[in-house]
Amino acid sequence: MTREVASRVPGTAILALTPPGDGELVVAAMLASARGVLSRSAGHDDLVRFIRGVAAGAVVFGERAADRLYGLLAASQPMRAFPRLTAPKTVRNVVSSIHAKAGTDDREVLLAQARDAGLGHHS
Repeated sequence: MTREVASRVPGTAILALTPPGDGELVVAAMLASARGVLSRSAGHDDLVRFIRGVAAGAVVFGERAADRLYGLLAASQPMRAFPRLTAPKTVRNVVSSIHAKAGTDDREVLLAQARDAGLGHHS
């Protein structure tokens, strides 16, 4: 249902209510575009707070949902900033390509061109 609402009315803030202790539904709700996940057993005050949070654009999770998400993140592999640039040869090829496109092999000239184009800052 969450995925269907999100696809039919993009930008809708969805708060998913899940059965207590169902960690799989927490992940499924997030993947289906829910902005928040709360256990059905939550109290009135929590429900109102979560509805207001989601309506204001926040991403909110109940304590159990947050614990489940932290557990999944802790068990996952760390993300690489540039996964395609891992092998030294690949890095050399990318740097060579940049030099060729810039029309220079001189690193200082390349840096000056980048700064003149508004990239980076002068030190």
